[in-house]
Amino acid sequence: MLYFGHPNLPRLKRYIVVFFMLFMIEVMGGSFCGWTQLNYSHDVYIMLLPLTYCVFLYTKAVRLPDSPVWGYLRKQSMFIFYIHAWWLVLAGVAFGESKHAFVHLGSLGVYLIALGLSVLTSHILIVLSWKEKFSYLKYLS
Repeated sequence: MLYFGHPNLPRLKRYIVVFFMLFMIEVMGGSFCGWTQLNYSHDVYIMLLPLTYCVFLYTKAVRLPDSPVWGYLRKQSMFIFYIHAWWLVLAGVAFGESKHAFVHLGSLGVYLIALGLSVLTSHILIVLSWKEKFSYLKYLS
């Protein structure tokens, strides 16, 4: 059972909803008014800062019960962080816009392939670290 220890969690939830809606209005409104294009990658949105702040406060206030799953997920997230860039490069060469690509899947396809391979590789590394023969892998996490 989740424990919500912060007294202002209902208010934080409302803030998250409000700032998310304002963020979506900002993104869509800018696109429909012709200021930006939806397929263009943008760096700055004004409503993203308060939305991120409220989401951070909300996640900081949530208390989860102790479980060995959190340790596994922590190791897996660390391995995904270190491995995903390598898989992005390799998947981009094999399936992206490279002249050496087998199939052109676009950026979403390359991302999904890199994500799947990163999760699979991190799981394999964690399972191997449990075995005596590969016990040195425990020192990576």
